[in-house]
Formats: sequence, structure tokens, C-alpha cells
Amino acid sequence: MNTTEIKGLIEEFQQGTLPRLRMLKSYYAGNHAILSEVKQAGKPQNRVVNNFCKNITDTTVGYFMGTPVSYSSDDKALIRDITDINDYNDEQFVNSRLSKDLSVYGVA
Repeated sequence: MNTTEIKGLIEEFQQGTLPRLRMLKSYYAGNHAILSEVKQAGKPQNRVVNNFCKNITDTTVGYFMGTPVSYSSDDKALIRDITDINDYNDEQFVNSRLSKDLSVYGVA
């Protein structure tokens, strides 16, 4: 890849993908579009957000990642090495975070 192709990919991400990811993050945080609408004179200001996005994501991730990923092999030394690497890198937290990102954004 040359610099022109890289710049093109970055621009494509910034123009196409990033706004959608920001919107999804905003929904997860409870900042829905209805809250920023301008109030019309003489009409009530009844805007309630029930943040199902956060509720569904947190429940699903908790259920899905409640039992950590397990590894098995006949090679005990290999399993020990994998376990040491995973413990050092806080693998359970990373997997939980990735599953949350996947639930919120659709990609991780």
C-alpha cells in the first residue's frame, strides 16, 4: 500500500463508518436523538429515554461471557504457556470488552 491508498482508507472510514459508530455509542450511553430535538412552543416537553440498548447489551454480554473461554489440549506444557500468556494479558477482561464492543457496534 502506498500513502495515497492509506489516506483513502482513512478518509473512507472517517466519512462512512465513524459517524455510524459514534451514533451507536451515543445510543448505548442513552443520548438518543429525541433529547436534542427543539421544543415547539405550547407543546409539552415529555421526553423519556428507556435505554434498552445498554440493558440488552449488558445482559447479553453478562450471559454470554459469564463462563470464561476455556482451552484444552493433550499438551500440558502448551496449555500452561497459553494460560500464563492469557493471565498476563488479562484475557478474560479483553474477551468481555470485545463481546461488549461487538454487541454495541456490530464489530470488534
